[in-house]
Amino acid sequence: MISPKLCVRCKGKLLCGMSYCPILKKYSAQLKTSKKIASDFTGYSPPGLFVSWHSYPKINVYPLSTPEQMHNLQLLDQPEKWYGLPAKRIIEFRSMLIMAGKKFYTRDASNPSYELADVQELAMSYKNVDVEVELIRKPEPKVSFSSFAGPLGPKAPLK
Repeated sequence: MISPKLCVRCKGKLLCGMSYCPILKKYSAQLKTSKKIASDFTGYSPPGLFVSWHSYPKINVYPLSTPEQMHNLQLLDQPEKWYGLPAKRIIEFRSMLIMAGKKFYTRDASNPSYELADVQELAMSYKNVDVEVELIRKPEPKVSFSSFAGPLGPKAPLK
């Protein structure tokens, strides 16, 4: 594992000895994805969901979606099938998924509102789901030098 301190000093100069900078690769993939969409878009979900633990018991729930149609869309959110793939490709997979999030209380899961019920249905889907996404603002790519965070796509608050 590469030290985040080295990344801060390096800033993409490849002092770690890798042939590419994973942080810059992640940023460029997020930038490419966020340029393709406006604040509203029609897209596809692998289906996938990211649930944050920050601010528990009121947590962010992020349905994952992409404006791009792909042959094997489910591969974007199936880490068990990534074995043997190059890290560049995995970073691209994760960065293509837009995280449109909204806060919900954990207790709401047992008696969900209509919008939380839709998110739950999406999460339980077996196949790809066509989605219409309305965002409060357009997602922006973000550079992170965290050794804890894995590659994630651009985030935006869900309307």
